[in-house]
Amino acid sequence: MTRYEDVRRVLTDPRFTRVGIFGTGADEELIEAPNVMTEERSILNVDAADHYRLRRLVQRAFTPRHIATWRPWVASVIDDLVSALVSAGPPADLVPTFTTALPMQVICRLIGVPTADQPQLESWGERAMALSAFSAEEVRSAMNEFADYITDLVAARRAQPSDDLLTSLITARDDGDALTDIELVSLVRDLIVGGHETTMTALGNSLIALLDDDRRRWQQLTADPDLAGAAVEELLRRVPIGDGITEAGLLRCTTETVELGGTTLPAGSMVAAGIMCANLDPAAFPQPDELDITRQPATPILTFGFGPHNCLGAWLARLELELSLRHLATSLPTLRLDTAVDQLTFTDGLMTRGPVSLPVTWSQPHDRATA
Repeated sequence: MTRYEDVRRVLTDPRFTRVGIFGTGADEELIEAPNVMTEERSILNVDAADHYRLRRLVQRAFTPRHIATWRPWVASVIDDLVSALVSAGPPADLVPTFTTALPMQVICRLIGVPTADQPQLESWGERAMALSAFSAEEVRSAMNEFADYITDLVAARRAQPSDDLLTSLITARDDGDALTDIELVSLVRDLIVGGHETTMTALGNSLIALLDDDRRRWQQLTADPDLAGAAVEELLRRVPIGDGITEAGLLRCTTETVELGGTTLPAGSMVAAGIMCANLDPAAFPQPDELDITRQPATPILTFGFGPHNCLGAWLARLELELSLRHLATSLPTLRLDTAVDQLTFTDGLMTRGPVSLPVTWSQPHDRATA
């Protein structure tokens, strides 16, 4: 499905489900190796009462109001990273120093993961997002190690509670419901992977789009940093985080015969909701191919999904992206790519596609004064 209204309907109509797509032995044609999206009992792959129960227990930590309370701390992390860039001076590679470092520091601090463990989490996260980049055995091994690590982390936090999201999830109760150990481990893993890999990719790809060609959009942003919020929505709409080929869209299966887009879909039909195609539908977004960071769309973008499975971390990702663009535009207005875009190398065989490295440079204050 590629049209906006059709995709939105697939994501909201309960007759299109995630249940039964994975874990039944019938999924061999869909995946080359198990990954973070294919675990049968994950919050990503349950619907109706099961999904509602899990969302109810965790979503209060991710409401826009609650995310807003994290703004000062996220801003301080960005300030430290940018200050380190400025102190070291140009040139720099923004992947290890910023686009990877920021989301990993944020999600680990919020969940309560030791800083020393972040490199290992990056390695597990990459394999958890694999489609063909790693063998099935490599992915299974990484996923098992990841689960064992989180199990130990949960046990440690139960013995010694802290002021973090993991403790909140452990103690979450609602009408007698609580997360089981299996659900807790799965959810924490999904939050770490989703909170790091997708935000890292979106940030790297967004910076490339802003700094490409004549840097016109970057200059718009440096002239008016308050455009950062609108710029984030437009970048998330227009700049894909996947290649659109390896993974065609968010998968759903029909539970009964459904009429959609003028076509009758029998029960058991597999449907791919093409998020990026929907974001380029001219019926929803006038002049959809244009990247306009001043755009104020009346239609919500579908990058984070829609309906019951709308991404839990959507507002956190928006916050990180907005503050990053705002701070970089303010602190490094002369930022520019240090290589041609067609010379950049991108990740391959993962659910996300972002730069492996992002060489940049900028003018030092004395350079600008001399110029």
